[in-house]
Amino acid sequence: MASLSVTSQLGPIGYFSLALGVIASVLSIIALVIGLRHLRELRTTHTETQTLRRETLQALGLHEILVRDQFLLDAVRELSTAYAVINAADDPFFQTLARRELRISRQRLQSISGGRLTVSEEEIAGPITFASLVLSFAEPGDEFCTTALQPPSFWRKESSYLEQNRELRKNGVTIRRTFIFDSETDFQDPDAQWEMERQTDAGIDVSYSIAPKFEPRDIIVLKKPGLHGTLKAVYAGEIMLRKNKSLANIDVWSADSNPDKVVDLTRTLEVMLASGTPFTLGDTASSPTQPYADLAD
Repeated sequence: MASLSVTSQLGPIGYFSLALGVIASVLSIIALVIGLRHLRELRTTHTETQTLRRETLQALGLHEILVRDQFLLDAVRELSTAYAVINAADDPFFQTLARRELRISRQRLQSISGGRLTVSEEEIAGPITFASLVLSFAEPGDEFCTTALQPPSFWRKESSYLEQNRELRKNGVTIRRTFIFDSETDFQDPDAQWEMERQTDAGIDVSYSIAPKFEPRDIIVLKKPGLHGTLKAVYAGEIMLRKNKSLANIDVWSADSNPDKVVDLTRTLEVMLASGTPFTLGDTASSPTQPYADLAD
């Protein structure tokens, strides 16, 4: 019949050919999509490869420097390991110290590489910088205890440190300081008397010892309330002085890492504090003979 449709004229073979054509078209579209996606991935991979290549070349450059100098290689390894240990301990005081030391070392090496060495005022004023850093971690309810072996001239320029003492005392931090003198003459020095009066007036619990039987040691301890409110030493340090009372070195320990050392220093300091005579305002105080009355309030 002339009215038969085209599809009915195709027969089985026609249907099969048509189906293959459709499938081929679909596969072509899929292949095109996959090809475009792969092209994008190749571009991304190429960019990442280029970035990795640059980073690798930079790393290789550092590696070439390190392998040529065993001392430098050991130093980098030890610094990296120590820094990682400090960060893992989660001790804010020692983390601050670590960052400070790395910053100073980096600046110093950069300065030396340019043929120049500059020692900052902060580094020169070692004991005060050290004590001030420990004290900066004090909070209301804490107690900061220390001895003072240096002559009055040592305190003459340390107005910022004493101002820090004064402000923390106002904010609820207890500060105890015992001055240790070699002789009655040193104790009667008008400058020494004036310094003890100045610190007492700042709210510091001041005491003194004259030619004590115990061995004088320059120790600082920071205590914080424990679980039941009892004060517990968390940091302890000692400033090692030479016979002329100039600075030799400074050591500091945390109770978490060195509990026995902190306990030992705390007990030693408590003996010195307990042996001191409380300083009373107006006893034998007088105006300072040196021009540092400007530091008085």
